[in-house]
Amino acid sequence: MATGKFWANNHTHVVQGKWPVSTDFLYLFMANFDVSGYITGAAQPKITQANLNRILLIVPPKQLLEQFSELVGNLLSCVRKLEEKNTNLRRTRDLLLPKLISGEIDVEELEIETGEEMHSVVESLEPVKIEEVAPVGEQGTLWG
Repeated sequence: MATGKFWANNHTHVVQGKWPVSTDFLYLFMANFDVSGYITGAAQPKITQANLNRILLIVPPKQLLEQFSELVGNLLSCVRKLEEKNTNLRRTRDLLLPKLISGEIDVEELEIETGEEMHSVVESLEPVKIEEVAPVGEQGTLWG
């Protein structure tokens, strides 16, 4: 989902929710909808406005949509903020790393948390065979 200012070209559909259906509801619906049957064009695949308008959407009752919008709107807002923070951290890393490597920035006198406490915890752990925590033949992952 695009937020903020952006340039949409002639191959872009700008879709916004109309009360009681929120834009977040439409975004999540479209993100999980198989659009392959609505795509035209072999060399340059696209969805025409006519095909976009053919997509059927089941709309829940207004009360449920309002609850959904409140809950999911807050969650998606947090996701967007975290994505912005990650972008900022990547930019900061890309700016500082070359300066740290070249010695342009000296961090020798800084007090930096090195995680020594965690290191000692990890060293005290006893190895366990995988079959003890995830028996062979069982479906699933190590995380549940």
